[in-house]
Amino acid sequence: MHEYLRAVGFSSFEDNHQVDDFILKNIEDSFLISSFIIPNGHIYGQYKIPLSSSFGISVVGEQNDNKVFLKEYYFPTIKGYDPLVIQECTIQRHSEKETFAGIVDDYKLGVALIFFVTNPNQYQSMLKKKDKKAIGINRIFLSALSNSGTIILPLEKSIYKEKNNKKDGDDIYTVVDSSFIPYGIECDKYNILGEILSVSTKTNKFTKEKVHEMRISTMGLEITLAINAIDLVGEPKPGRRFKGQIWLQGEIEFLEK
Repeated sequence: MHEYLRAVGFSSFEDNHQVDDFILKNIEDSFLISSFIIPNGHIYGQYKIPLSSSFGISVVGEQNDNKVFLKEYYFPTIKGYDPLVIQECTIQRHSEKETFAGIVDDYKLGVALIFFVTNPNQYQSMLKKKDKKAIGINRIFLSALSNSGTIILPLEKSIYKEKNNKKDGDDIYTVVDSSFIPYGIECDKYNILGEILSVSTKTNKFTKEKVHEMRISTMGLEITLAINAIDLVGEPKPGRRFKGQIWLQGEIEFLEK
């Protein structure tokens, strides 16, 4: 079961059977957002089951000759609204399945910006028609899911003390207003600290659980983030800061060169 399902309001799900039953009961043809024909003649497509106006569950798989949908994988996702305009982005396939990572090397973080691509089927469809080098990237809409976060009041500062190299032994105090640091062995997971630009609280229409949707500014990035209300410590308000662990996602706006 995907660990970030609770971020979009499924904290009560305990096993894969619950997820499979939910997908089977709620997937509809109208939720198809991208598709192409695979060699066996089946339709290979990506569906998005809406849970609110902005977040949902994406499901990727194929429809057989009897029009029965066979799920390959799924992931929860939230729509990003603030475009990141970049010069170059590398897309790499994950080893375990037909999912992809986006990698921006030249961004000003000091580390490569790596995110989970949320429109993989569209990219695969383009690869069927064009060479990889003929597919360009215009913008990336970053978003994130979190299962653990804390709200920090704007007057509180995270202060780190460093010893300088001067003979007089003076201390240097650095105020850290935002940070973006990789954590764990998965490259698209980060610890972040950032300012909240806007907040809205939405309801998962199936479970009725509350989900906070926040636009976060951190290290020059603007990210739309979703977190279950039960997993957030403190009250989110614009001007306050969010500190927590995230799974970074990105919807890529492709160009044909």
